Amino acid sequence: MNDTNQKKHLIFAVHSYQYTIMVYRTFRALCTSILFLACVTLSSQDSILQVLKTEIDDTTRIDLLGELSNNYLNINIDSSIMYAQKAVEIAEKISDTERKAYMLKQIGIGYYYQGEFVPTLDFWQSSLKEFESINHPKGISNMLSNIGSVYNSTGDYITSIDYHLRTIRIAEEHDDQFRIATALQNLGAAYSNMSEYKKAEEYYVEALAKCEELDYKKGIATITMNLSEVYRNINEFDKASQNMAIAKEIFEEMNDPSLPEVLIASSDLLLKRGNYNQSIVEAKRGFDIASENKSKSFMQRALLTLGNAHMASGNLNQAKSSYSQSIVLGEEIGVNVDLQEAYVGIVDVYKRLGDNNNLISAQGELIKVNEQFYNQANKESISNLQLEFDLEKRETELALVNADNEIKSEQIAKAQLQRNSLFAIAGLLSLLLLGTLFLYRFSQKKNKVISEERGRSDRLLKNILPEETAEELKENGVVVPKRHQNSTVLFTDFVNFSGMAEVNSPETLVSSIDYYYRAFDKIVEANGLEKIKTIGDAYMCAGGLRNEASDYSQTSQNTLTAAIDILDFVRKTNIDTPADVIPFQIRIGIDSGPVVAGVVGQSKFQYDIWGDTVNIAARMEANSEPNKINVSEPIFNSLRDKFDFLYRGTIDVKNKGALKMYFCNSILHQA
Repeated sequence: MNDTNQKKHLIFAVHSYQYTIMVYRTFRALCTSILFLACVTLSSQDSILQVLKTEIDDTTRIDLLGELSNNYLNINIDSSIMYAQKAVEIAEKISDTERKAYMLKQIGIGYYYQGEFVPTLDFWQSSLKEFESINHPKGISNMLSNIGSVYNSTGDYITSIDYHLRTIRIAEEHDDQFRIATALQNLGAAYSNMSEYKKAEEYYVEALAKCEELDYKKGIATITMNLSEVYRNINEFDKASQNMAIAKEIFEEMNDPSLPEVLIASSDLLLKRGNYNQSIVEAKRGFDIASENKSKSFMQRALLTLGNAHMASGNLNQAKSSYSQSIVLGEEIGVNVDLQEAYVGIVDVYKRLGDNNNLISAQGELIKVNEQFYNQANKESISNLQLEFDLEKRETELALVNADNEIKSEQIAKAQLQRNSLFAIAGLLSLLLLGTLFLYRFSQKKNKVISEERGRSDRLLKNILPEETAEELKENGVVVPKRHQNSTVLFTDFVNFSGMAEVNSPETLVSSIDYYYRAFDKIVEANGLEKIKTIGDAYMCAGGLRNEASDYSQTSQNTLTAAIDILDFVRKTNIDTPADVIPFQIRIGIDSGPVVAGVVGQSKFQYDIWGDTVNIAARMEANSEPNKINVSEPIFNSLRDKFDFLYRGTIDVKNKGALKMYFCNSILHQA
């Protein structure tokens, strides 16, 4: 194309943009599509960049920058963010709140693709505020849904559910059926991540019905794939296969880029059902399609799945080849869960082959990957998000302490006033000895009451906080955060608590929880542990917080002993259930390692612990089974000679990768 023709096309493009914006100003999506079509003859990003160099109005420039940002999402995310930021600056200059809100959303999408959840939340919260300032229902519900997805990605499922429910309420007010469908799907994902599979199924089925009404094929395919995963997890393999078949058919019909993903998921399902040959076929097909699309991430995952299938069928050399190819791709892409699992797989292959030289080398590489994967900075940024919800805790118990302190202060003031009155009367009426003695005895009684109240307050404070922490808080008014290297964290959670809550009265539910928690408190105290908090039906305690020099192995042993005692109490309650007590089953999870402990807040101070050990212990609980104690590899290594463990294999854990897990069955012998 010569310069003259190119200039004509540019002029035509400019006029097309300006005319389109003038006529369809309120229809942003349609405007952007027409604007983009005007540049088709000049081709993609280059065409838009050339138009941006010409004299165009600001709203057109914002829309073009938005198109550029969207186009660069799959090419260069940093460039995508940069173009969206430029669009925000122009929108602020011309006070175009709607476009500013959309561009803030676009910036957040860029950071979300990079896995940077903190800035993602910052920009999406800002976008939400802009939409709210102009009462833009679709924008508001969209951002609430997106923010909920971030919390789901970081493991804060409670907050995620809250946002998605708010999305549905707004979408229902404005009959936005599409947004209702996506929010229902996201709710299903949150409950699935919490291992509440029946609840997840309910939301997925409801979302599926909405998508079918809207004839939204991609949504139908995605939800049926997710439903297949739910049914696989609860061992309803026929339903899992039926839904997987529907998802595959739609993705193939659409020739969707996600087709390799559903084929890989299908391979995993077939592998779990023991159909190794068909699993291999599906994984190979997924790899071939991913190769055609040059999708390295799907290629890597397909090879990993292929390696797992060969491993299960006993084809060690073929498994080694698949794992090796997956590792090569993973090294190109960067450290991720699939690369970590591929190294775990090839280490297992070398063990079975007796290839010690390659085994040592592969184990060294696995250690390096683990170190990179669990980069402390990333862990802490995600942990902060996961713990935001936990900052609202134990308010009822601590409110009692605060109330006691207020009563104590009032009583001290009254006593001082009474003493002053006594001295004044003694000076003026020194001859009335009997009256003076009477008043003196009265004052003594008051002081005794104050002393008793102070003692009661101190005892209550020490019931809530570790003794050392309580003394520090009383003396200084603040508590310096401490790092405990040898702690062990235990989580419990009642199975199907939500279902029980729906069919039992509030009085029965609360009295039942109190019945269990009182017993747990006694067990925890008897084993030298600290109760940290309860959130609904979740109970958390930890060892190794009272004595910094405490023995690591002994701390772990005490915690695991407490877990066995708790499980024994729950089982006995199921056999001989008292009146008005709900017979629950329980999941228990334990991990050990360093934590940070401290007190936060002022008017309602709260003691808590933070760190990756807390997060992994919670994952252990979530991946446990009814009336089972699920422990991490450090617990197993420390106590393998004292307790009976059952190795479960490696289980993929959200945001943590593949973790080795073990069921603890009983104590072998006392130390």
